Amino acid sequence: MLRLRYYRNFENRGFTLVEILTVLAITAIMASLIVPAITSLGKSNALNVSADQVVNLANLGRETSMSKNAMTALIVVTDPSIDGADRVFGLMELDPRSDGSQPQSTDWKQISKWESISSGIISDPNALSFNKSTDVAGTAGVPTPSFPPIVYNGRTVSSYSYVIFLPGGNLLSGTSPQVQLVEGNVASGSVTYTRPLAGGTGPANYCSLTIITSTGRVKVDRP
Repeated sequence: MLRLRYYRNFENRGFTLVEILTVLAITAIMASLIVPAITSLGKSNALNVSADQVVNLANLGRETSMSKNAMTALIVVTDPSIDGADRVFGLMELDPRSDGSQPQSTDWKQISKWESISSGIISDPNALSFNKSTDVAGTAGVPTPSFPPIVYNGRTVSSYSYVIFLPGGNLLSGTSPQVQLVEGNVASGSVTYTRPLAGGTGPANYCSLTIITSTGRVKVDRP
């Protein structure tokens, strides 16, 4: 009977204030460790998803050029006046004319919808080595004819960067262009990295995509 009474008293005993506070403190500490880890994982996943989007577009551009015997352009919008610039990619195509005459700028047409990579992920303008809209005829890698006005969300894009795939699958440009995706944003031409390196010299996390000139294939570097 004494033993039974002891167990009943023990089972009916509530938590003390000290015990409750201890549990709350442990819970807060665990949350402070787990939540940033989950957030970081989510950002890294967004970076990988965005990289896959760009790779898929590049591959589509290459395959289209080869299958249709046409030049195809992968374009990234860089116009600072456009909301979402440095996050928007698309494809254009220049079909050969059936009569064999020289194609004109008006023969370029968009063959994919504009694709926006994940929010919080941008194409780092400091590491973008695509051809630029400011290039002129005679500049290495600049196609002839030039592009027609490029429109995004009803607005003419004043600046953009691009690479050209040829019918053989290789690039028109003489160097292997690169686009680097990072966590951050661009405002007034200035880049702010979400997770900068010590000293703010660059991003701590990035995904670098290099399109090999001789083959048009994409090399992905995820450190």
